[in-house]
Amino acid sequence: LEQIQRRVTRNVTQVIAVSDGSQRSRDIIEFISEMVGYQKLAAVVNRVQQKTPNWPNSCKLLGSIPEDDILRQFDQTGKSLWDLPADNPAYTAVEKITEQLGFHQ
Repeated sequence: LEQIQRRVTRNVTQVIAVSDGSQRSRDIIEFISEMVGYQKLAAVVNRVQQKTPNWPNSCKLLGSIPEDDILRQFDQTGKSLWDLPADNPAYTAVEKITEQLGFHQ
C-alpha cells in the first residue's frame, strides 16, 4: 500500500491483489481501487472454504483458489508446489486464472 500511496505505480498497467476474502481485505482492495483506478485492478481470492465470497464491484475478480489440504501438506513439508497433481482443485483454479491473464499459449 505504501508504494501505491506514494504514486510509484502510476506507470503500472495492471495490479493483481490476492485476498483472503475477509471484510478487511475487501476494504483494502476498495482502497487500492480508488488509488490506481478500477481498470487497473484485478483480484484473486485465496483459501476459499466454500463458494467465492461476495465481491465488491470496485475491481475485476479473476477467480478464487480453494482451501486445500494437499496444498497445506506440501507447504508444511517443504514439498514443491510444482509436484501438485494436475487435477488438484487449487492447481486447476490457478491454471484458469493464469489463462485469463494470458500466461498460456
